[in-house]
Amino acid sequence: MVRNLPTEDVLSAKVKWQQPDGKTTLLAEKRKSFDTYTPLLLEHEQRIDNRLSLYFALGSQLPTQASLPLRVAGMKDEAMLGIRYRPTRMDRLVIEHSQENYAMQSGGKLGSGSQTAVTLAHTYRQEARDLEFSAFWTNNQFERKPELSGFSQSDLGVLRYFPDNFTPGTGFFLPDSFNFYGLRVSTDMRHEEEYTRAIRPFASLASTWHSQLGGGYDIRLGVAGSVLGADHFALNWGIAKSGMQTSGLTRELLFTYRIHY
Repeated sequence: MVRNLPTEDVLSAKVKWQQPDGKTTLLAEKRKSFDTYTPLLLEHEQRIDNRLSLYFALGSQLPTQASLPLRVAGMKDEAMLGIRYRPTRMDRLVIEHSQENYAMQSGGKLGSGSQTAVTLAHTYRQEARDLEFSAFWTNNQFERKPELSGFSQSDLGVLRYFPDNFTPGTGFFLPDSFNFYGLRVSTDMRHEEEYTRAIRPFASLASTWHSQLGGGYDIRLGVAGSVLGADHFALNWGIAKSGMQTSGLTRELLFTYRIHY
């Protein structure tokens, strides 16, 4: 039901500040797809002790992938609070809760939502070629605005992405509420972000279940390392079926590179 998808242009800048007991990240972007909007995101993690960390995020006009129409023409404001706890050196518990308000990139209001996520992980071994088993569960709730009433002419420009004589109505942009959960096994995934002088492979395999879309899977393979000594690269390939937004196959190929100075 979506056609003639627009090209998306993104200009992004991120600043990270590492403190002895915490980390703060500020992200600012300019995006243009259906319309031009300016995402802003502030994140902070505070370590309370060796076992407990608290973190929060506040975002305005963030891109969202809750549904394909939202990915094309929507955005969200978000407030998130989380806790990370290590009862033992090998175990980890993460609990997050977020509240979101959804809108068109041109300003029209679409509704609101909330998400609660729980992850329980156990590390079988911590040395190189580490091995971690985890279970995860998320509950996603959405409250839709009844209709597209009150939309401006700019908002209604989204109709060019739909078939002739089709007007999106109740519930088209925000999906039904759903649960998403699964089991995952992974190895050396920290190298996707963390510095490593040697070339390190990493991988992740998950079996998932979506309460609306059914069973699926998620496979990620990658390699990370350094070329010049003070840099980091990661090449990541993934394929997923029946993820959080679609019942079909999603393929991703991602290359990242950064220089430390």
